Amino acid sequence: MDQQNTQGGGQRPAVLDNITASQIDELDMQFNEGDHGEWNRITESYGWSKDDANAVWQWFGQRPKGAQGPPREGFPGEGER
Repeated sequence: MDQQNTQGGGQRPAVLDNITASQIDELDMQFNEGDHGEWNRITESYGWSKDDANAVWQWFGQRPKGAQGPPREGFPGEGER
């Protein structure tokens, strides 16, 4: 994974470039439920490493309090929610 996209300023992890908006929504649901076990099962099915999965979990946690939906910054074809 491209380290510059996961450390520092909370930039969107590059691994998210390879999944669909529906998959992002699925991850968002698991994140909101706090279901790290299911999150790991899903991300493993995407072929992600544990480091990738953890980096994205942390990135999801950086959205502002009370925000709805996954962080969309830099998501191709998606506007802000």
